[in-house]
Amino acid sequence: MIGSGRYATGRIRSLESRLMDRQALERLVTAASLNDIRQLMNEAGYADGEIFDALAKERQSLYDLIYEISPDPEYLDLIRLEEDAHNVKVGLRKRLVAPDEPLDSYRHLYRETAVYHPGELDADLRADDLRRYPEWLRSAADAARQAYAETFDAARIDLAVDRVFAAYQKEAAAALDSPWLNRYLALVFDLKNTETLYRVRRREIGRSLYEMSLLPDGRMTREEWLALYDDEVSDIPAYLARGPYEKLAELVEYELENERQGNWSQAADLFVMEHLRETKRYLTGPEVPLGFMLARRQEMRSIRLIAAAVRSGLGLEKRRQLVRDSYLERG
Repeated sequence: MIGSGRYATGRIRSLESRLMDRQALERLVTAASLNDIRQLMNEAGYADGEIFDALAKERQSLYDLIYEISPDPEYLDLIRLEEDAHNVKVGLRKRLVAPDEPLDSYRHLYRETAVYHPGELDADLRADDLRRYPEWLRSAADAARQAYAETFDAARIDLAVDRVFAAYQKEAAAALDSPWLNRYLALVFDLKNTETLYRVRRREIGRSLYEMSLLPDGRMTREEWLALYDDEVSDIPAYLARGPYEKLAELVEYELENERQGNWSQAADLFVMEHLRETKRYLTGPEVPLGFMLARRQEMRSIRLIAAAVRSGLGLEKRRQLVRDSYLERG
Protein backbone atom coordinates (compact mmCIF):
# COMPACT_ATOMS: atom_id res chain seq x y z
CA MET A 1 0.00 0.00 0.00
CA ILE A 2 1.24 3.49 -0.89
CA GLY A 3 2.52 5.18 2.24
CA SER A 4 3.50 1.97 3.96
CA GLY A 5 7.02 0.93 4.87
CA ARG A 6 6.89 -2.09 2.58
CA TYR A 7 5.79 0.03 -0.37
CA ALA A 8 8.63 2.46 0.28
CA THR A 9 11.14 -0.37 0.46
CA GLY A 10 9.87 -1.86 -2.79
CA ARG A 11 10.19 1.45 -4.60
CA ILE A 12 13.67 2.06 -3.23
CA ARG A 13 14.90 -1.40 -4.19
CA SER A 14 13.76 -0.80 -7.76
CA LEU A 15 15.47 2.60 -7.83
CA GLU A 16 18.77 1.32 -6.49
CA SER A 17 19.56 -0.19 -9.88
CA ARG A 18 19.80 3.35 -11.27
CA LEU A 19 22.64 4.27 -8.95
CA MET A 20 26.09 4.31 -10.50
CA ASP A 21 28.02 1.13 -9.77
CA ARG A 22 31.81 0.84 -9.58
CA GLN A 23 32.15 0.50 -13.35
CA ALA A 24 30.07 3.61 -13.98
CA LEU A 25 32.11 5.59 -11.45
CA GLU A 26 35.31 4.52 -13.19
CA ARG A 27 33.85 5.81 -16.46
CA LEU A 28 33.01 9.03 -14.65
CA VAL A 29 36.61 9.43 -13.48
CA THR A 30 38.00 8.86 -16.98
CA ALA A 31 35.40 10.98 -18.81
CA ALA A 32 37.07 12.88 -21.63
CA SER A 33 34.42 15.60 -21.81
CA LEU A 34 31.29 17.00 -20.22
CA ASN A 35 29.30 15.17 -22.90
CA ASP A 36 30.65 11.87 -21.56
CA ILE A 37 29.49 12.83 -18.07
CA ARG A 38 26.10 13.83 -19.42
CA GLN A 39 25.77 10.40 -21.08
CA LEU A 40 26.49 8.66 -17.76
CA MET A 41 23.88 10.83 -16.09
CA ASN A 42 21.35 9.82 -18.72
CA GLU A 43 22.00 6.17 -17.95
CA ALA A 44 21.55 6.86 -14.23
CA GLY A 45 18.17 8.55 -14.72
CA TYR A 46 19.07 12.19 -14.30
CA ALA A 47 16.99 14.94 -15.90
CA ASP A 48 17.97 16.41 -19.26
CA GLY A 49 19.86 19.66 -19.53
CA GLU A 50 23.13 21.24 -18.44
CA ILE A 51 24.95 19.14 -15.85
CA PHE A 52 24.69 21.43 -12.86
CA ASP A 53 21.07 22.34 -13.60
CA ALA A 54 20.23 18.64 -13.91
CA LEU A 55 21.89 17.92 -10.56
CA ALA A 56 19.82 20.65 -8.91
CA LYS A 57 16.65 19.20 -10.40
CA GLU A 58 17.59 15.71 -9.27
CA ARG A 59 18.16 16.88 -5.71
CA GLN A 60 14.66 18.37 -5.59
CA SER A 61 13.14 15.34 -7.32
CA LEU A 62 14.91 13.08 -4.85
CA TYR A 63 13.41 14.89 -1.88
CA ASP A 64 9.97 14.92 -3.50
CA LEU A 65 10.13 11.18 -4.13
CA ILE A 66 11.35 10.25 -0.65
CA TYR A 67 8.69 12.36 1.04
CA GLU A 68 6.02 10.92 -1.25
CA ILE A 69 6.76 7.28 -0.50
CA SER A 70 8.06 7.36 3.07
CA PRO A 71 5.63 6.93 6.00
CA ASP A 72 8.14 8.57 8.35
CA PRO A 73 8.99 12.07 7.06
CA GLU A 74 10.35 13.20 10.43
CA TYR A 75 13.41 10.98 9.85
CA LEU A 76 14.06 12.65 6.53
CA ASP A 77 13.55 16.14 7.95
CA LEU A 78 16.59 15.70 10.17
CA ILE A 79 18.75 15.35 7.07
CA ARG A 80 17.02 17.75 4.71
CA LEU A 81 17.12 20.55 7.28
CA GLU A 82 20.88 20.61 6.68
CA GLU A 83 19.94 22.67 3.62
CA ASP A 84 18.20 25.20 5.86
CA ALA A 85 21.16 25.35 8.25
CA HIS A 86 23.32 26.19 5.23
CA ASN A 87 20.88 28.91 4.18
CA VAL A 88 20.84 30.41 7.68
CA LYS A 89 24.63 30.75 7.46
CA VAL A 90 24.41 32.42 4.04
CA GLY A 91 21.67 34.81 5.13
CA LEU A 92 23.33 35.80 8.39
CA ARG A 93 26.68 36.41 6.74
CA LYS A 94 25.01 38.86 4.37
CA ARG A 95 22.83 40.39 7.08
CA LEU A 96 25.75 40.98 9.45
CA VAL A 97 28.76 41.44 7.18
CA ALA A 98 27.27 42.97 4.00
CA PRO A 99 23.83 44.35 4.92
CA ASP A 100 23.58 46.54 1.82
CA GLU A 101 24.27 43.78 -0.71
CA PRO A 102 21.14 43.05 -2.81
CA LEU A 103 19.66 39.55 -2.75
CA ASP A 104 20.07 39.12 -6.51
CA SER A 105 23.86 39.21 -6.14
CA TYR A 106 23.99 36.23 -3.78
CA ARG A 107 20.74 34.36 -4.40
CA HIS A 108 22.75 31.59 -6.09
CA LEU A 109 24.41 30.79 -2.74
CA TYR A 110 21.12 29.66 -1.27
CA ARG A 111 19.95 26.06 -1.62
CA GLU A 112 16.53 26.04 -3.22
CA THR A 113 15.93 22.49 -1.96
CA ALA A 114 15.62 23.65 1.66
CA VAL A 115 12.42 23.19 3.65
CA TYR A 116 11.96 26.94 4.11
CA HIS A 117 11.85 29.26 1.11
CA PRO A 118 15.28 30.94 0.77
CA GLY A 119 13.94 34.32 -0.32
CA GLU A 120 11.51 34.48 2.58
CA LEU A 121 14.17 33.35 5.04
CA ASP A 122 16.51 36.05 3.75
CA ALA A 123 13.87 38.73 4.26
CA ASP A 124 13.05 37.46 7.75
CA LEU A 125 16.71 37.39 8.74
CA ARG A 126 17.12 40.97 7.58
CA ALA A 127 14.01 41.98 9.52
CA ASP A 128 15.25 40.11 12.62
CA ASP A 129 11.88 38.36 12.71
CA LEU A 130 12.12 34.57 12.97
CA ARG A 131 8.95 33.93 14.95
CA ARG A 132 7.51 31.51 12.40
CA TYR A 133 10.58 29.25 12.36
CA PRO A 134 11.43 26.32 14.67
CA GLU A 135 13.30 26.83 17.90
CA TRP A 136 16.60 25.38 16.63
CA LEU A 137 16.73 27.89 13.77
CA ARG A 138 16.00 30.84 16.06
CA SER A 139 18.61 29.63 18.56
CA ALA A 140 21.18 29.16 15.79
CA ALA A 141 20.60 32.70 14.53
CA ASP A 142 20.88 34.14 18.04
CA ALA A 143 24.10 32.22 18.74
CA ALA A 144 25.60 33.32 15.43
CA ARG A 145 24.76 36.98 15.99
CA GLN A 146 26.33 36.86 19.45
CA ALA A 147 29.47 35.10 18.21
CA TYR A 148 29.93 37.64 15.42
CA ALA A 149 29.34 40.60 17.74
CA GLU A 150 32.14 39.38 20.01
CA THR A 151 34.81 39.01 17.33
CA PHE A 152 33.49 40.40 14.01
CA ASP A 153 34.82 37.17 12.50
CA ALA A 154 32.37 35.87 9.88
CA ALA A 155 33.66 32.31 10.35
CA ARG A 156 32.13 32.32 13.84
CA ILE A 157 28.69 32.58 12.24
CA ASP A 158 29.12 29.20 10.55
CA LEU A 159 30.55 27.59 13.68
CA ALA A 160 27.64 28.75 15.83
CA VAL A 161 24.98 27.57 13.39
CA ASP A 162 26.67 24.21 12.87
CA ARG A 163 26.93 23.61 16.61
CA VAL A 164 23.30 24.46 17.39
CA PHE A 165 21.92 22.51 14.44
CA ALA A 166 23.99 19.42 15.26
CA ALA A 167 22.74 19.53 18.86
CA TYR A 168 19.18 19.67 17.52
CA GLN A 169 19.83 16.72 15.20
CA LYS A 170 21.19 14.63 18.04
CA GLU A 171 18.31 15.41 20.39
CA ALA A 172 15.64 14.87 17.74
CA ALA A 173 17.21 11.61 16.53
CA ALA A 174 17.35 10.28 20.10
CA ALA A 175 13.55 10.61 20.26
CA LEU A 176 13.12 8.44 17.14
CA ASP A 177 13.25 4.66 17.08
CA SER A 178 16.27 4.21 14.83
CA PRO A 179 19.62 3.05 16.21
CA TRP A 180 20.92 3.26 12.64
CA LEU A 181 20.11 6.99 12.40
CA ASN A 182 21.70 7.69 15.77
CA ARG A 183 24.85 5.81 14.72
CA TYR A 184 24.90 7.72 11.43
CA LEU A 185 24.84 11.10 13.18
CA ALA A 186 27.43 9.94 15.71
CA LEU A 187 29.69 8.95 12.82
CA VAL A 188 29.21 12.27 11.05
CA PHE A 189 29.94 14.24 14.23
CA ASP A 190 33.07 12.21 14.99
CA LEU A 191 34.44 12.56 11.47
CA LYS A 192 33.89 16.31 11.49
CA ASN A 193 35.50 16.61 14.92
CA THR A 194 38.48 14.61 13.68
CA GLU A 195 38.93 17.01 10.78
CA THR A 196 38.58 19.96 13.14
CA LEU A 197 41.28 18.46 15.38
CA TYR A 198 43.92 18.00 12.71
CA ARG A 199 43.16 21.36 11.10
CA VAL A 200 43.54 23.37 14.31
CA ARG A 201 46.65 21.42 15.32
CA ARG A 202 48.20 21.88 11.89
CA ARG A 203 47.44 25.61 11.82
CA GLU A 204 48.19 26.16 15.51
CA ILE A 205 44.75 27.61 16.14
CA GLY A 206 43.89 28.43 19.75
CA ARG A 207 42.07 26.10 22.11
CA SER A 208 39.05 28.38 22.56
CA LEU A 209 38.21 28.31 18.86
CA TYR A 210 38.75 24.56 18.83
CA GLU A 211 36.30 24.09 21.69
CA MET A 212 33.78 26.30 19.90
CA SER A 213 34.12 24.22 16.73
CA LEU A 214 33.44 20.81 18.26
CA LEU A 215 30.13 19.15 17.43
CA PRO A 216 28.18 17.00 19.94
CA ASP A 217 29.46 13.67 21.20
CA GLY A 218 29.41 10.77 18.79
CA ARG A 219 31.12 7.54 19.72
CA MET A 220 33.86 9.75 21.13
CA THR A 221 33.13 12.31 23.81
CA ARG A 222 33.92 16.00 24.06
CA GLU A 223 36.33 15.22 26.88
CA GLU A 224 38.28 12.91 24.58
CA TRP A 225 38.49 15.55 21.85
CA LEU A 226 39.66 18.17 24.34
CA ALA A 227 42.34 15.83 25.67
CA LEU A 228 43.58 15.08 22.16
CA TYR A 229 44.12 18.78 21.52
CA ASP A 230 46.81 18.78 24.21
CA ASP A 231 48.43 15.47 23.22
CA GLU A 232 51.64 15.07 21.27
CA VAL A 233 51.11 14.64 17.53
CA SER A 234 52.40 11.07 17.66
CA ASP A 235 49.94 10.15 20.42
CA ILE A 236 46.79 11.19 18.55
CA PRO A 237 46.75 8.47 15.84
CA ALA A 238 47.80 5.93 18.46
CA TYR A 239 44.77 6.85 20.55
CA LEU A 240 42.41 6.71 17.56
CA ALA A 241 43.81 3.32 16.57
CA ARG A 242 42.50 1.84 19.83
CA GLY A 243 38.91 2.93 19.14
CA PRO A 244 36.20 2.69 16.46
CA TYR A 245 38.25 4.69 13.94
CA GLU A 246 41.30 2.48 13.75
CA LYS A 247 41.16 2.46 9.93
CA LEU A 248 41.50 6.25 9.85
CA ALA A 249 44.37 6.62 12.31
CA GLU A 250 47.10 6.53 9.66
CA LEU A 251 45.34 9.18 7.56
CA VAL A 252 44.96 11.43 10.59
CA GLU A 253 48.69 11.07 11.25
CA TYR A 254 49.42 12.22 7.70
CA GLU A 255 47.12 15.23 8.04
CA LEU A 256 48.75 16.21 11.33
CA GLU A 257 52.27 16.03 9.93
CA ASN A 258 51.77 17.55 6.47
CA GLU A 259 50.56 20.90 5.20
CA ARG A 260 49.29 19.36 1.98
CA GLN A 261 45.82 17.82 2.10
CA GLY A 262 45.77 14.02 1.91
CA ASN A 263 42.93 11.57 1.21
CA TRP A 264 41.04 12.22 4.43
CA SER A 265 37.82 13.42 2.80
CA GLN A 266 37.52 10.40 0.52
CA ALA A 267 38.29 7.96 3.35
CA ALA A 268 35.79 9.63 5.68
CA ASP A 269 33.06 9.43 3.03
CA LEU A 270 33.86 5.75 2.52
CA PHE A 271 33.28 5.22 6.24
CA VAL A 272 29.88 6.89 5.83
CA MET A 273 29.06 4.84 2.74
CA GLU A 274 29.77 1.61 4.60
CA HIS A 275 27.18 2.69 7.14
CA LEU A 276 24.66 3.60 4.43
CA ARG A 277 25.04 0.15 2.91
CA GLU A 278 23.68 -1.39 6.09
CA THR A 279 20.21 -0.27 5.02
CA LYS A 280 20.36 -2.70 2.10
CA ARG A 281 19.73 -5.47 4.62
CA TYR A 282 16.58 -3.88 6.05
CA LEU A 283 13.29 -5.40 4.97
CA THR A 284 11.38 -2.23 5.84
CA GLY A 285 11.66 0.92 7.93
CA PRO A 286 12.54 4.62 7.48
CA GLU A 287 16.22 3.73 7.20
CA VAL A 288 15.70 2.31 3.69
CA PRO A 289 14.63 5.54 1.91
CA LEU A 290 16.99 7.54 4.11
CA GLY A 291 19.99 5.41 3.14
CA PHE A 292 19.10 5.64 -0.56
CA MET A 293 18.65 9.41 -0.36
CA LEU A 294 22.06 9.90 1.25
CA ALA A 295 23.73 7.54 -1.23
CA ARG A 296 22.22 9.39 -4.19
CA ARG A 297 23.36 12.70 -2.76
CA GLN A 298 26.89 11.36 -2.45
CA GLU A 299 26.74 10.22 -6.07
CA MET A 300 25.60 13.68 -7.14
CA ARG A 301 28.54 15.16 -5.28
CA SER A 302 30.93 12.96 -7.24
CA ILE A 303 29.36 14.04 -10.52
CA ARG A 304 29.55 17.71 -9.59
CA LEU A 305 33.21 17.47 -8.57
CA ILE A 306 34.26 15.53 -11.65
CA ALA A 307 32.41 17.90 -13.97
CA ALA A 308 34.28 20.80 -12.38
CA ALA A 309 37.54 18.83 -12.69
CA VAL A 310 36.96 18.19 -16.40
CA ARG A 311 36.30 21.86 -16.97
CA SER A 312 39.54 22.72 -15.16
CA GLY A 313 41.61 20.07 -16.93
CA LEU A 314 42.44 18.24 -13.69
CA GLY A 315 44.51 15.08 -14.08
CA LEU A 316 43.29 11.52 -13.62
CA GLU A 317 44.87 10.89 -10.22
CA LYS A 318 43.39 14.08 -8.80
CA ARG A 319 40.00 13.08 -10.15
CA ARG A 320 40.15 9.71 -8.44
CA GLN A 321 40.38 11.49 -5.10
CA LEU A 322 37.11 13.28 -5.85
CA VAL A 323 34.92 10.24 -6.53
CA ARG A 324 33.14 8.46 -3.72
CA ASP A 325 32.42 4.74 -3.52
CA SER A 326 29.25 3.19 -4.88
CA TYR A 327 26.34 2.23 -2.65
CA LEU A 328 25.86 -0.87 -4.81
CA GLU A 329 29.16 -2.58 -4.06
CA ARG A 330 31.30 -3.25 -1.03
CA GLY A 331 34.99 -2.60 -0.79
